[in-house]
Amino acid sequence: MIALLDIDSLFYLSCYKLDTPETIERLKIQDLDRDELVFKLSEIAEDRLWEMVSGIMFDIQNDENNIVIDSVETYVTRCKESVRKKISKEYKANRKPDEVVNCLRNMFLFSSDAVYDDTLEADDLIADRAKELGEDNCIIITMDKDLKQIGGLIYNYYRKPSKKDETGKVIESYDRKGLEYVSPINAMKFLAKQMLMGDSGDRIKGLDKYGIKKAEKIIEPIDSKFGLIRAVLKEYKLVHGDEYSESLMLNFRLLYLGRM
Repeated sequence: MIALLDIDSLFYLSCYKLDTPETIERLKIQDLDRDELVFKLSEIAEDRLWEMVSGIMFDIQNDENNIVIDSVETYVTRCKESVRKKISKEYKANRKPDEVVNCLRNMFLFSSDAVYDDTLEADDLIADRAKELGEDNCIIITMDKDLKQIGGLIYNYYRKPSKKDETGKVIESYDRKGLEYVSPINAMKFLAKQMLMGDSGDRIKGLDKYGIKKAEKIIEPIDSKFGLIRAVLKEYKLVHGDEYSESLMLNFRLLYLGRM
């Protein structure tokens, strides 16, 4: 089985709380100039990154489902000419650049054979590759909920924080969300719900006053692809009237993963 690793979130996790005065002082690197400091922190983050990747792979292969990974393909977002940003100025406009993360990403791309594209994000590339391989031949490794619209085996490497008692002692070990199988119809339902409620994290506006509960009430009872399409069209027409198509197509392109 081929593992399709979405490493973007791991860049951020491995850089977490590195670029702070407290960490810089503890590491005794406060006398470095900014460029040297960013590079040094990126080197530390790279060590963290590989530790995280090794831990994830160990967890998957020791899972009770007996998953055997034959090879790993790593996917990175580095789209300088993003197709989504071209059609929406609001898309991910709330994301602020991070010097250490950007340096780590460049270091990783230089030293690895990671897959990236100038116009598409890692999610898109994984979606296309997963469809090419088929769900029986790959497992998606990610922390991004959006990849549920692809379906198949998905391993979420998100870790819940440890609980601590009043003295600060850890009383519960880290717990991953772990492995999940998303059926083809549930993958379509996930996208259909996104079409109704949008994605606030990516600044994608759905239909006004359509939250998760309303979207689930409309979408969950449906059990066919064409039923889902009809339901989404119906709601867009209710909200936008005869002018619904422009908003529908915009949101579909922003939310749909893969080449079109």
